[in-house]
Amino acid sequence: MYDVTDIADYIEEEFGQQRADRFQSNLKEQMQNLGQFSTAFPRTQEPVKKSL
Repeated sequence: MYDVTDIADYIEEEFGQQRADRFQSNLKEQMQNLGQFSTAFPRTQEPVKKSL
């Protein structure tokens, strides 16, 4: 699994800062869309609590 900052650094090294900035902007937009989407479907059941 890669860290997003590692991916952005790689993109900047290979394709330039403009492309890396576009990647970060696109990622931010998609994360915001996912946040909005998550509220569209309320939870149907409570999470299971695990006992120790």
